[in-house]
Amino acid sequence: MILSDRSKITKFFITTILLLCVHAAQAFITAERKERGCSSSLSHITSRICRDHKHLPSRWNSINPLASAKTAAESNKGEVLMKISFSLKEGHDDKTKAIDILRSYVASFPFSAVLPVQPLTYLPREDGKGVDVSFLRKKTQEKGSIDGGIEFLISSGQAVNGNDTLETIDLVAIRNDEGQSISKVFSEGLIVKSLTSGLYGEGGYVGKGKDELFAILTMDKVVHKWM
Repeated sequence: MILSDRSKITKFFITTILLLCVHAAQAFITAERKERGCSSSLSHITSRICRDHKHLPSRWNSINPLASAKTAAESNKGEVLMKISFSLKEGHDDKTKAIDILRSYVASFPFSAVLPVQPLTYLPREDGKGVDVSFLRKKTQEKGSIDGGIEFLISSGQAVNGNDTLETIDLVAIRNDEGQSISKVFSEGLIVKSLTSGLYGEGGYVGKGKDELFAILTMDKVVHKWM
């Protein structure tokens, strides 16, 4: 009788272990299939973007590091969060017009929609070089109402490509940590990623005049902190 009970217990444990092994194997196979499916889906999306948006560069190309994105006039400012380099398309040589279109695009970008729970303002800069995004908080005796922000600065320059000299326009996002008591890196990341995704046509938000922007400009290089 005792041997019979022991035999039943042994069979029970063996059966349980086998069932656990089967479940583990099934879970592993399912996870592997999902991973392959995601990789296949991502590859398909990337291919489609490159096919449908030939005016856009690959973000995995060699690009200038963020550390070198500042101009001499900006050397005393905060950390560079993003840099996008544009060039005038063939047949277009009015750089002033291109800068105005880019400035209008950034000024019309719906920053508030990207961060619906973060009070903020975004206004054209007084010097006409871009747009200032300011994070807001409740004003107290110890702290003001400004809780840092991002400066989107537009500048023009030239790039040498072999024997050719290309007219370029750069859009640089620089952290403004003035009055900031708590890091806003998460909010900064959402804004920068939404802005670049909109330009790439990958969803997210876009400003006004995107078609007009890409009618005269090519987006050559993109780099940001969250790549």
